[in-house]
Amino acid sequence: MCASNSCGFYTELATDVFKTQNPALLKSLKDFLTDLPCSQSVEEILIEAFYQLAKIEPDACRWLLHNYAYLLPEVNLVEFFKNNEGRLDPKIIDEFSGL
Repeated sequence: MCASNSCGFYTELATDVFKTQNPALLKSLKDFLTDLPCSQSVEEILIEAFYQLAKIEPDACRWLLHNYAYLLPEVNLVEFFKNNEGRLDPKIIDEFSGL
């Protein structure tokens, strides 16, 4: 985790970008995050933002699940789900398994 509040800001920013469901903004976000002075990796920030999105914007979360390739190579949602199935909300798992 990041010692400062800046990483929390980056997670909030990523969540807001995910809400837009805009592929161009997702690419810009990933490009921006690669140069962070934060100890969290881009993958950690995007995963944390995905969890937040699932709680607050189910439609945007479903869109991101259906368009998971936009997060590659930084986050592979398919592998993430395989490795973390026991820790995820069953609603998210049901949605993802329907893909």
